[in-house]
Amino acid sequence: MVEIFTFGDFFRDLSEGARTREIAERRGAPAADFFALAKRRRRLTRDSLWFAMALCLQNTTTISYRDEMVDNSLRMAPPGSRFALPTKALFNALIPHGLFDGWTIEMRSDGKALSTRGRDGLMSDICLAEGMDLVSRDGEACKRAARKGVHHFSPEEYAARVIAIEDARAMFLKRLDRAALSAAYAHVGFRLDEGWLPYYLRDAIQRYEGVWEWGWRGHETR
Repeated sequence: MVEIFTFGDFFRDLSEGARTREIAERRGAPAADFFALAKRRRRLTRDSLWFAMALCLQNTTTISYRDEMVDNSLRMAPPGSRFALPTKALFNALIPHGLFDGWTIEMRSDGKALSTRGRDGLMSDICLAEGMDLVSRDGEACKRAARKGVHHFSPEEYAARVIAIEDARAMFLKRLDRAALSAAYAHVGFRLDEGWLPYYLRDAIQRYEGVWEWGWRGHETR
């Protein structure tokens, strides 16, 4: 969830990579992959969107910690930053208009007073009691889940069991287009022309489309 709702970190790392490359070229430094971190961030966001489309197809309910979501959103996309605009568009304009229809998110505050590992243990207990799978990239959380007999997957492992990544991309972009149309019609006075969307919404759409385009066809980022 955090990788989807705070995807501005990819563009922050992309900008930092470009700045570092420019400095290195001025100094005649050896060639390097200055965008390695940005590529990794982009791939994680893309795979989380792949996962989200799988959940939408299954009409699935997931459980997440409210406080982790809020804290990470504020850290990665603080109000007033240029990364906050796409996140605002996602919450306020796109989600209510069908972008993630079929996926129900239950936010819980059970683990607010617990440590990170305490929350991991609690989530495993919840999964066991509810007959749910644990989806995480945290190796320690997955180990704890396995010890309790809870099935665990990374987002992309889970998604691959439901829908091919190419189909997930097509599904997401189609939903994005429809959600943008619905959001525009919800704002009285906007017309279907060059300026028919407020800037922040156009920006969010372009950025979300871009998440899929850099080596999206396979699991490895090129």
